[in-house]
Amino acid sequence: LEDTAAGPAINPQYSWQGKDLSGMRLYLDTGDADWYRRNFEQLHTDLAAANIPHEWHLNEGTHEDAYWAGHVRDYLLWYTELWPQERASYPRCQVNGG
Repeated sequence: LEDTAAGPAINPQYSWQGKDLSGMRLYLDTGDADWYRRNFEQLHTDLAAANIPHEWHLNEGTHEDAYWAGHVRDYLLWYTELWPQERASYPRCQVNGG
């Protein structure tokens, strides 16, 4: 989301504008000491102003591997939130050749 590194055609801070995001789940998070925090906050503000549902999390931390590693559980819970919880609802695995 760095303005100087990505032009409007590929920067999510701008590229979402004018797109139909209905049905798309969006998750934004950043650390309070992340040098991109301002950009993420602006994207959150813009999405909220456009009434586009999204999750927004401001956590303690900076832009580094330790931040993301510390939030892997949060990410996995969010990605799998809509998955069925009952094992029986999943198809049986098929083994090739058998």
